[in-house]
Amino acid sequence: MTILSTIAFADLAREQLRFQIGSHNANDLALKHKVIAANADSKINILNRELDRWDHVREGLEDVIDNLGNTVTRAQTIRSKLEELISATFKAQYGDTISEDSHAAIFDSYIKGINSTAENRGRYVNLIGDADESGLKYVTDIYQATETVDDTFLGTDYVIEQDGGLYEWRRDTDYGGYFLRQHEVGTGAETGVFTTINGGLRLDSISGTDVTFTIDFETSDAQQFSGTIVTEGLGILDAWAYENMLTADGRTRAYEDINSAKVTVDLHIARLKGELAAAQYHDNRAQTRSQAINGSVDGTTRAALLDLQEAQTAAERTQFLSDAQIEAAKNIRFRYKQLLQYAPENEGITKALVDVLA
Repeated sequence: MTILSTIAFADLAREQLRFQIGSHNANDLALKHKVIAANADSKINILNRELDRWDHVREGLEDVIDNLGNTVTRAQTIRSKLEELISATFKAQYGDTISEDSHAAIFDSYIKGINSTAENRGRYVNLIGDADESGLKYVTDIYQATETVDDTFLGTDYVIEQDGGLYEWRRDTDYGGYFLRQHEVGTGAETGVFTTINGGLRLDSISGTDVTFTIDFETSDAQQFSGTIVTEGLGILDAWAYENMLTADGRTRAYEDINSAKVTVDLHIARLKGELAAAQYHDNRAQTRSQAINGSVDGTTRAALLDLQEAQTAAERTQFLSDAQIEAAKNIRFRYKQLLQYAPENEGITKALVDVLA
């Protein structure tokens, strides 16, 4: 057939039918594609929202892990400095070549190092410093479950509550100094009475927490005070409270306080390592859940693609069957026409069938 060929009515009708069926199948396929894509998008959007929530939890957990890792490292550094204190006390006891006046300064330098390590938190929540941080509370999953890590001061400090209840003595390390200052109880105001911790203090007596000391003892301005020592953190005092490491009694008390502090730090290192392991467990669980969600997204995408392919294949099969039926009808018509050409022309039924099949 060419563009100039005469088009029979039956051929035109057949092509129109083929076009209508093809259009219907195409519309039906397009609708199925939309339904499949919409269902897949809905499922993937739900999964992605959940994934975003887990990712947010993981970001917080990674910060917590960094925080706890930093805290454990600093606590271990403090533990090492306690061994240095033991060594300094040992050298003072067994006659190290350093002059006697240096033993106290070295001891106090290690105390400063312990406190500096405890307070040097960087960008983290300080779980071993003197400030009250109220611990570290963090979210462990998308359902807002939480864990809390308690803070404990692993430095060392003390206050001497002066007899009479009007004043107290606090250690002051501001501006690089190392002083013991008298403050008013209640207001906290400085009275102006103070002394240097290294060289300006003399221990007169100590029994338990009761202490008597003299400031500026080598001058005419010497003053004696008595009070009660209240310790914070590890409970180690400065060298003056151990008689500058010059007496057996002073060194014995130093050994006792340092060894007690070692036990305390060891317990808290173990606790903090346990807290770190717990945070890492929560992070691993969140990571596993995120990976599972990503797998579900991939699975949903693959399933949608398979559904689309199946719909495409079904549409092609339907179109093929439709075309086959039209061609079969065409062939049947052709055979009828061949049969009827031998029938008597004058028969009414024959004329009617020829008109129909023409």
